[in-house]
Amino acid sequence: MSYQATVFKVMIASPSDVAAERNVIREIITEWNNVNADARRTVLLIARLAGFSNPIPVLRSSARSSTAICKSS
Repeated sequence: MSYQATVFKVMIASPSDVAAERNVIREIITEWNNVNADARRTVLLIARLAGFSNPIPVLRSSARSSTAICKSS
């Protein structure tokens, strides 16, 4: 069944040494969607930082990393 829903992008960004914790977050968000999405007409869309940013502006920029990442998205 299809329906209109509000979608919230949930950005997951973390250092590589916490991969297990990052996976737990993904599982929790997926479970929240399974339990709540239909009734609340709200979906949490997992967005990993690696998929949305281009690292080159960050490396070549004198701006703060978070500012450069936001501009590159």
